[in-house]
Amino acid sequence: MTTNNKHSPEQMEPLHPVYLIAGDDPLLVQEAVDSIRQRAAGAIRKTFFATDDFDWQELISSGANMSLFGDRQLIEMHIPDGRPGAIGSRVLREIAADPPEHDILLVIASGATYSDLKKAAWVTALTAAGHRIDAWTPKPEKMQQWVRDRMQRAGLQPDAAAVRLMADRVEGNLVAASQEIQKLLLLRGSGPVDERAVSEAVTDSARFDVFQLTGAALAGKADRALRVLNGLKEEHLAPQIVCWALARDIIDLCKIAGARPGTRPGMAPFRIRQLQPGARRLGVDKCRDLLMAVTRADAMSKGQLPGDAWAEFAAIVSTMAGKQIGIAA
Repeated sequence: MTTNNKHSPEQMEPLHPVYLIAGDDPLLVQEAVDSIRQRAAGAIRKTFFATDDFDWQELISSGANMSLFGDRQLIEMHIPDGRPGAIGSRVLREIAADPPEHDILLVIASGATYSDLKKAAWVTALTAAGHRIDAWTPKPEKMQQWVRDRMQRAGLQPDAAAVRLMADRVEGNLVAASQEIQKLLLLRGSGPVDERAVSEAVTDSARFDVFQLTGAALAGKADRALRVLNGLKEEHLAPQIVCWALARDIIDLCKIAGARPGTRPGMAPFRIRQLQPGARRLGVDKCRDLLMAVTRADAMSKGQLPGDAWAEFAAIVSTMAGKQIGIAA
């Protein structure tokens, strides 16, 4: 049995036949999934979701049907609420009792409480058969340490006051913390960071935020998105941060819009639900046009192309929201 109770997935060596990721934090869960996918690079990935009508025989069959060429498979079983039901629990215990010799089973249990999973027989069986990664949101007393570690991994050298302010601002939201750290890095680069630097760079709830911009655009609220964009411009936010936030979402939109029917792109279920309406509204060609537009806006912001980056941003977010005001193809 291998159990990892830390939040970092980097300590998984070598590859095990079975992995269980158990946790409630979207960022930590996704990063753990990405880490295993990277270690299993080259494997054929099959993805299943434990919906109410899921046939668990498909999971059993996936392991029995090896590739004609003997390629390794990474079989991902997503259990969004952490509750596979009686049949699912039995199937998972059976697989754990006789784990695959060639393939890798990755079970992702997100959304359940720690107490729910602690006593579950299928969790105990999978943990005994392979490697478990806990991806729970840090307790409040551990949040500052998590923020400090994250900032240092990004190349920042924060003092105690900077860490304390960052932790206070994000209020336990690790996705927000990661985003704010990336924004800080974009604005200041690597190196020492004090409380004043964090205060100047990190957005509090009273100000317009770059993620409000993309959120409004993805929700189809063009007028709201343009108001937020204007607020960001008035606050003299660096246009490179707007480029980064837009590119982040548009790249994922491209993945979802371009996914083959019946397949799911490799991202967290909550992220797919957030982006899927926009991907359907836009289609893959328009998503690619938007990505090219962000590239142009970035060049404009750096003086590499003539034009107004903020006007380009307005066209991009309007198009994302479904209000066509024209972006260059």
